[in-house]
Amino acid sequence: MAPGKTGAVLSIEGGGSILLDTAANGNVLGHFSKGDSTVSVQSNATQYATGSVQYATESVQYATLSTPAAHTEVLQLKDGSTVWLNAASSIRFPTVFTGKERVVEVTGEVYIKVAHNAAMPFKVMVKGQEIQDIGTEFNINAYDNEHVIKTTLVEGSIRVRSTLNAQRLTLKPGEQSQVDQSGNLKLVPNPDMDETLAWKNGIFRFDGSGIEEIMKQVERWYGVDIVYRDRITEEFVGKIPRDVPVSKLLNLLEGTRSVHFIIDGKTITVMK
Repeated sequence: MAPGKTGAVLSIEGGGSILLDTAANGNVLGHFSKGDSTVSVQSNATQYATGSVQYATESVQYATLSTPAAHTEVLQLKDGSTVWLNAASSIRFPTVFTGKERVVEVTGEVYIKVAHNAAMPFKVMVKGQEIQDIGTEFNINAYDNEHVIKTTLVEGSIRVRSTLNAQRLTLKPGEQSQVDQSGNLKLVPNPDMDETLAWKNGIFRFDGSGIEEIMKQVERWYGVDIVYRDRITEEFVGKIPRDVPVSKLLNLLEGTRSVHFIIDGKTITVMK
């Protein structure tokens, strides 16, 4: 099975959608029409290493950029902020920011580099929490099959607030907040930054990771289903580029003699 690639679906509420998989660099991909306004979309793959999507609009619309499994994409918002989306992720955003604040909603895993504007704070809404930047780069992991939502600060400062119980934290660079399903918020002062940001840097990195944690990444990046025949308790350490076939990654894990895999079409079975 081949690794993931750049591509996403961009949709405008009440308008249409465009598949961005095969966009030519710099070309206009298409136009949305809603009422008297038009939204045009361009690809500009030379601006960022993983490609990017830019857009122009005549009035405020709400749009959603979604990456399927085995895809990533980069979006440049109209305020100059940049959003990297991991596989199976999304961001909902206004095509033009107006009013007193800039608000977006995300799912899955995203890395955001915010164009700071003190007069119009940037806020991210994600599964029961609100994240506000104070001149910031940060990573959010909020996949449905993860037990906690992790927000990891790389640069600047952010305020994290649980909307379920109003708990608050202010993070410094190199710190991580975690919110569980009950909305309980805690600070992790020294998360593994290399492992957290590995996806954005184009690698898999495991630093004492359990097999289930690893296979969640495999599931999303290669678009496969995972079945467990045995319980694997060992932890794994390793690093490998994300652009390799799944067989090479699995062979690396099998080299530890702690786990074995059977590939049957789009299903991978995990066993001792």
